[in-house]
Amino acid sequence: MLLAINFLTPDPCYKLLPMHLSNTPFSTSVHEIQTLVMSFHPVIVIETVEEERVQALLQIATQEMGMQVFEWSITQGLARSPGSANNRWVDECAPPSANKPAAFDGTTEPLKALKCMEEMTSKGIFLLKDFTRHLDEAEVARQFREVSHLFSQNRSVIVLTGDTIKLPSEIAHDVVYYDLKLPGRDELFQVVSEVIRSLKMKNRVQIELQEADIPALVQALTGMTLKQARQIIAYAAMEDGKLTLQDVGRILHRKAQLIRESGVLEYLPADETPVDLGGFNGLKQWLAQAKRWL
Repeated sequence: MLLAINFLTPDPCYKLLPMHLSNTPFSTSVHEIQTLVMSFHPVIVIETVEEERVQALLQIATQEMGMQVFEWSITQGLARSPGSANNRWVDECAPPSANKPAAFDGTTEPLKALKCMEEMTSKGIFLLKDFTRHLDEAEVARQFREVSHLFSQNRSVIVLTGDTIKLPSEIAHDVVYYDLKLPGRDELFQVVSEVIRSLKMKNRVQIELQEADIPALVQALTGMTLKQARQIIAYAAMEDGKLTLQDVGRILHRKAQLIRESGVLEYLPADETPVDLGGFNGLKQWLAQAKRWL
């Protein structure tokens, strides 16, 4: 998430949350979410493990819409999101729990959380984490449908997140699925900048990267989640105490490991030649001819 430092405040701990859509690293996703909200879609499903990105996306999308963001989890209950419209300032030096608004009483129970949402008079976006497993209970499913019907009229929205989401058939017809694609270059560039800035502040490693080297680092990180990107950059830097252009090779190696661990794809380095690839004889011949035309 793109953050702009408020230069009028000398304390570097305080940052201003993004206010302008054009400055965000995923402006297309923000616009698409805003369109779904304004077109009376009461339930949006986002299948992803990147909860942080969903939170950032919703917070940016609601800044210009004047809506609040609420979050629910079975452990915390229903509470206003720390980065919601009414809470622009975030103290990054405070303990993690210090910026968390208090949850509404009793809302760790899914049924009470839904009833609390139903009684709210202001429009909002409600991010419900890992909520779908509770929809197997008849009373919770019924209450969910009633809240969904209400939200289809007042433009409030429920956002369901999770790795894999399966919904009861009576709820599925009110739902729209949104495909949150993997981070693009802008988001990855932001992550690289944040990690480098953090490493510099802590003086733990030597940063030997030039500005012209950053695009190669970003390219190596494509196809990863933001969390994976942060972890891999930090590991590459901490392993030998410095971050250089040569670390791109380490990053690609770790990327190949992640792909193999998924058990779905096989990673082939970009420097492989067609001769090294087995089969595809017809394709190789066509590519050899097309090379002259291209």
